[in-house]
Amino acid sequence: MIHLERHKLIAIAIYIFVVLFEWLNGGQEHGIAVAVILGVFLLIILFEGIFAFLGSYGFKESFASDSRDGLSTSAVSILGWLLFLIACACFMFNLKVY
Repeated sequence: MIHLERHKLIAIAIYIFVVLFEWLNGGQEHGIAVAVILGVFLLIILFEGIFAFLGSYGFKESFASDSRDGLSTSAVSILGWLLFLIACACFMFNLKVY
């Protein structure tokens, strides 16, 4: 069985809830579009280690700190959560970015 951290399971639950909500209220096409867009942000949370590893090549100091270890997974996770929750709020409350 695959072991996921608690915050990743919460992100998956929020993803399922928002996609089902939009699918039932907006129809199949809208539900699929929401699933794809939120899925991209969910991937950042689920694979934070890979994104931190790849991001450490071009961004040596994690948020202007003096460490030379590269990006930490917690910084990538926080960024992923912020983007994911903003996208969820935009879909749930019909907020427009433009």
